[in-house]
Amino acid sequence: MLLTMMGLMKAEVADPNSKAFFAMSYNADRNNSFAFSKLLELSPDSVNVLVMLEHLRLVLAQNPLDLDSALRFADYARAIELYSTASEAYGYCSELHNYLYPNNPLPAEIYLPWAISDLNTPGRLQDCIKLAEKVRNSGRFDLVLDSIAARAAIKLGDQKQANLIFEQAEKKAIQQFNSDKSNPELAKRIAWFYCFAKQEPNQAAQYAAAAYALEPNSPMSSALYAYTLFEQKQKEPARKIAENLPTIKLHR
Repeated sequence: MLLTMMGLMKAEVADPNSKAFFAMSYNADRNNSFAFSKLLELSPDSVNVLVMLEHLRLVLAQNPLDLDSALRFADYARAIELYSTASEAYGYCSELHNYLYPNNPLPAEIYLPWAISDLNTPGRLQDCIKLAEKVRNSGRFDLVLDSIAARAAIKLGDQKQANLIFEQAEKKAIQQFNSDKSNPELAKRIAWFYCFAKQEPNQAAQYAAAAYALEPNSPMSSALYAYTLFEQKQKEPARKIAENLPTIKLHR
């Protein structure tokens, strides 16, 4: 606590040595989240990915029933490509969610990154497919999740199962769009499906154009449409659309 107070006093007068006090305070007590947050604020480059991961794990250990902390840990592990760790963490998030909210379905913010982590973890490909089946059997439909499951089947060498998942998901998605052709979200999801999941360029172009027509100011619609134009060798129209896309800034 004394080191933290010294750091705060130094920070108030813009003393560059303040970060050293916060570092010493955190090293003396790894549960000092305040010292860590100040260190990250003043000197983000001094906090490497392993230190950040350890900090997030300790924060979760302080309150194991905090779903937000569990998700932050899982999301960070996935972001630094520790997929096996992330997969286990999302599994914990799932169990915690079921405990805290037994009457609520598992949200996409848990099951989608969980499926991605399983897809990238040797030995968990079948778990990825089972997760999609579980969501599907609950009466919900998620085109992205089914696409991930199909990719897992391909990795397992089961092209027949992959084709079946793709075909059923494709049929359901198109049925939904045909019943609501004014929905840009549906058009975007189907365009994404044909661009990156089933990979059918002509179909991708059709739905990307529909999404762009419905929502021309959407960065996602614009990006998908530009991508399909580029794939069709229409480089100049693609360039003009891409030039108007917002610049994405990546943060630690």
